[in-house]
Amino acid sequence: MPLYPGPATTGSLGLITPEQVQQLEGLGEFGQEFQFEQDNDSSTTTSSTYQNKVTLTTSELTSGSYILFYSYLSQGSKNNTVWESRVQFNGDNIVEAVQRAVVAGSTFLNAGHQVLPSVSGSQAFNIDWRRSGGSGNASISNAHLTLFKINPEGF
Repeated sequence: MPLYPGPATTGSLGLITPEQVQQLEGLGEFGQEFQFEQDNDSSTTTSSTYQNKVTLTTSELTSGSYILFYSYLSQGSKNNTVWESRVQFNGDNIVEAVQRAVVAGSTFLNAGHQVLPSVSGSQAFNIDWRRSGGSGNASISNAHLTLFKINPEGF
């Protein structure tokens, strides 16, 4: 799904030059293969078993390099709540975090990206969390997974 409504063109409005059109075309498929999943609601657990917050199962991806952006808020309800979160790619951890509430309601933003070279076919990405110590609840909200194909020649 393109991020813009159509191909860049030069027209009578003069909004874009022919050189700029060539630059945009040089980006190749960046922005063309774009997939995302999100869950903004708050979910809470006291379980020590990982709970899934959001999963992105892609359609068939053409072979190439991709970049995954992830973000989520996590929180501990008591000053000693300890929780863990992870981002997975086909069941393998690519990001792991362990956090502890220093005061009741401590909230952390977990965000970043991961470059995935030589990917093709259908892929699965997850954000999971669990309480791993202390008392109280571990919560997660505003979870987002966004995947773009990148064109190494354009960058």
